[in-house]
Amino acid sequence: MGIVDKSRGGASRPGAEPVNLILKGTHLHGTLKFAGQTVVSGRISGNILCQTTLFIEVGGRVEGRVQAPTIVVYGELDGTILATEFLEICTGAIVGGNVKARSVRVDQGAKLTADLAISADIPTTLEPPAAPAKPTPPAMAG
Repeated sequence: MGIVDKSRGGASRPGAEPVNLILKGTHLHGTLKFAGQTVVSGRISGNILCQTTLFIEVGGRVEGRVQAPTIVVYGELDGTILATEFLEICTGAIVGGNVKARSVRVDQGAKLTADLAISADIPTTLEPPAAPAKPTPPAMAG
């Protein structure tokens, strides 16, 4: 299956929405926001906000805090994940972490190892990350 094809509303269709491509061999790190459909064949580490559909291709890997209405995984996804509409985990895909979605489909042969919440009442945005715990000073001997 090609990166952009008719089944994904790819750019080959007249009037189709633009597609953001993160190609194999690319590694992005940071806070990323995508207005259009996004296809990841490379690696992304960090915070991702995609306003439409996020596809993670075979060989693609996304780690971090990820939010999109629809997330379709053929590769690997790990972290705090919010699919406000639908999460699809395809055969051979690996998904882990803390996952919230309104609807989930897991194909045979996919791996899902996560705290999973499926509900019509999920939040519309990810909660801010928890502040790191402050180290406790060692007790003084007296």
